[in-house]
Amino acid sequence: MKQQPYLVFDGETSPLDLEELEALAPPFEAAANLKDPAKILASIAEKKQKWIDDAALSAQSGKVLCIAISENGNRGVIDGDESAILSEFWSHLDSMKTEYAGAALFIGFNSNSFDVPFFVRRSWILGVPVPGWIRPNKYLNDCFVDLLDKWKMGDREAKTGGLNTLAKCFKVGEKNGSGKLFYKLWGEDREAALAYALQDIALTEAIAMKMGVIQPISQESVIHSDETDDFDY
Repeated sequence: MKQQPYLVFDGETSPLDLEELEALAPPFEAAANLKDPAKILASIAEKKQKWIDDAALSAQSGKVLCIAISENGNRGVIDGDESAILSEFWSHLDSMKTEYAGAALFIGFNSNSFDVPFFVRRSWILGVPVPGWIRPNKYLNDCFVDLLDKWKMGDREAKTGGLNTLAKCFKVGEKNGSGKLFYKLWGEDREAALAYALQDIALTEAIAMKMGVIQPISQESVIHSDETDDFDY
């Protein structure tokens, strides 16, 4: 069977810069039962830090750090300026859709609920044009395949345990860390962060093959760039 062209993708996000977050932060209050001033301050600081850590999950308080992709088995990471990342990503999807006459699949994990909406909302905020076909009506274009949705098979209560658990279930490997504080790893150890992003995309691609969304490939090519403009498609 001829392989249907595809692009597997996974975005990694971070909180906005602290100055921007301060302007967006809600008021934080200590637990009502606390009386000690030191404990009150500690409680407020803890709640504020949790809000900052969770800020990467919202397009209003977070931003895109990078997007890992695999185009027909060729893996890479798009990074750099956020506007450039998003512009490059949409442009590449546009090019694939045109090149393959609409037959290309764009595959992710929880991507229809998180990644794509996050990318679109950040694009709106930054003024980056979003192709109209991405979401032509109430729903995303049918070319977007969310493996989490596919796994649930219409059962909204179905649980997977996340990408890592599903990868272990399919015996295709496991994650090499936690994505919750990916932005900290990005700032402390860029090579380790890139390796994490590439591993996530490899697991997503392998699961897609196991689920029959795409056909197994005989070889893989791993590439990455430190600058978005140098990513040669």
